[in-house]
Amino acid sequence: MKALHHVGITVADLERAIRFYNGVLGLELRSEPSPVFGDPSLGPAVGVPGAALRQVNLALGDTTLE
Repeated sequence: MKALHHVGITVADLERAIRFYNGVLGLELRSEPSPVFGDPSLGPAVGVPGAALRQVNLALGDTTLE
């Protein structure tokens, strides 16, 4: 492997995760948190009925933490 583009981590509380990764660990925000995406097709696609998501990207060296 020559590079790693991004790593995705699922969290229960996005604001709390941002406070930790940005505020405590100092990772820089690459994007603001997205609006909530709750399309009915998401649940079946990820295997979690009624799923909704938001996401944010943080800089982790040359990699993105999503």
